[in-house]
Amino acid sequence: MAKLKDLGWNNFFKEAYQSYKTKYANPELYQIGRVSRDNKIYYHVMTIDSDNEVVEVTASLKGKSRKNLDPEQKPAVGDWVILDYETSNYNQTDAFIELVLPRRTSLSRKATGTASVEQIIATNIDYVAVVTDPEADFNLKRLDRYFTLIEQSGAKAICLVNKIDLYEVDQEGQDHLTDIKQQILDHFPDASVDLHFTSAVKKQGVSILKSYLDTGTTLALIGSSGVGKSTMTNQLLGQDWQWTSEVNEVTGKGKHTTSARDLILLPEGGLLVDNPGIREIHLWSPEETLSESFQDLSQLSLQCKFSNCKHEQDHGCAIRAAIADQTLSTERYESYLKLVEEVEILNQRKQQRERNVQRRNKRGKKVKARNLEDRIELEREQKPDNDLFNT
Repeated sequence: MAKLKDLGWNNFFKEAYQSYKTKYANPELYQIGRVSRDNKIYYHVMTIDSDNEVVEVTASLKGKSRKNLDPEQKPAVGDWVILDYETSNYNQTDAFIELVLPRRTSLSRKATGTASVEQIIATNIDYVAVVTDPEADFNLKRLDRYFTLIEQSGAKAICLVNKIDLYEVDQEGQDHLTDIKQQILDHFPDASVDLHFTSAVKKQGVSILKSYLDTGTTLALIGSSGVGKSTMTNQLLGQDWQWTSEVNEVTGKGKHTTSARDLILLPEGGLLVDNPGIREIHLWSPEETLSESFQDLSQLSLQCKFSNCKHEQDHGCAIRAAIADQTLSTERYESYLKLVEEVEILNQRKQQRERNVQRRNKRGKKVKARNLEDRIELEREQKPDNDLFNT
């Protein structure tokens, strides 16, 4: 007999729903569910039916919400939503999504391209496992980006270095794995990251992931294509959920064997978010989160002789001294500077985007409010109403 807690329901969401339920919800029309896939036009939502079985229904946003909500406000994989089973569903889906409940955690990045738009990867996740390998995919600066995003999301970070079976056959390969491990430990001295070396072929990754997956716990797998995410997903499910392919021997890159983002209920308990391979990982992160991800640098900067030290040629710079005595790697410091620059550029673009939106809104109001009827209509729109997405 399935229950909502099997899908990740807990007191956080229960309290958020309770305040809504006392004002609006009609138990005969409304039902709680969790978004398992976003098909852009409509959504797949897991819920519990009258027979206490997990079922998946299709749902869509109402026209007004679909048009007016910003991308980050729309339902994302992992969201808890309230479903409205009213009969006038012109989109031919099973239900409307009436409300998105507050998110406990949210893993997001800046969308690809020049626009400063947030792309939510998944929400309400407990653990995020970054899968890499000891080969061409291994990149400390990329791991910096992943761990910074995970720090921002509120989830716990796990690092899986996969495909170690290819290196355990001889001493040279074993030395390479030892070097990889030491590089990670040196580069992330204070990071709250669980590090594991795995072989998907030998199902070592599955046994490790299962140790994190209790009933209702949600874990997301992210990383480049071809590093073994789909193989681990298939092993966790006990079936070929995702098609797998070989990595290109020339480029060292894998194909996008996972084509869509899915929230999957696992047979032995827990939930898994399987993501398509990520080739670009741009930050969507405030400066505070960046400082938290680089606490070692933050602590060092406090030891500088001058509070306005720029860490270049300044006398008494603790960071330059740490680099000189090799207690801080040059690569980690350069990675930090690159991310700081990226966040500053992102903030500038956000501010410019907000200014552009404000100008467009002002122009729209001036054009619309040319006569009495339009002014009355404009005033009605500006008054707070029962817009359930803003309650």
